[in-house]
Amino acid sequence: FSNSRESLHSDNCEVMGLYCLDTALKGGRILVTSSWQLHNELAAKRPDVLKTLAELWIEFPYHRFKHYTQSPPLCIPFLDNVDGERVLLRFSRYPITGWQQRKRNPTLPTPVQAQLEAIDAVQFMAAANSVPLPMGRGDMVFVNDMTILYAREGFSEGGVYMKRHLLKMSFRNPEQN
Repeated sequence: FSNSRESLHSDNCEVMGLYCLDTALKGGRILVTSSWQLHNELAAKRPDVLKTLAELWIEFPYHRFKHYTQSPPLCIPFLDNVDGERVLLRFSRYPITGWQQRKRNPTLPTPVQAQLEAIDAVQFMAAANSVPLPMGRGDMVFVNDMTILYAREGFSEGGVYMKRHLLKMSFRNPEQN
């Protein structure tokens, strides 16, 4: 529904799959980055950001294309220490900042400066370490959504309708947290 750039994010699933039906004339690559690498870099350079992320809970709707009032929210932490050894980073700046026609939920508290700085730090550090996935027509990609953040570059088609078409599948184990 849009050809604009998407920020790095994760979805609320364990595995996210993409099937490429067609590619864009220009741009539109999928970018991926390791959330564990990001965590380690933040721990070394910006431990204040990790503290803010650990304290920040967001309202994360299951159905992103429905209005917040039509989809019961699931509150999850951005950063969670799973068992003392593994770190789980769930990240999306959109519930806090909004995106295009999806406006930020006005019932949420206004984000404070430290929260905005934290999501910017995550975005910029993750983008600096991201790599593009080569995808052509008929390719399938499966991403571990619990360890990888992904984004999409903006793209142009040069025509009236969009040619680029990816079919997205989210796989979730309901018994998992």
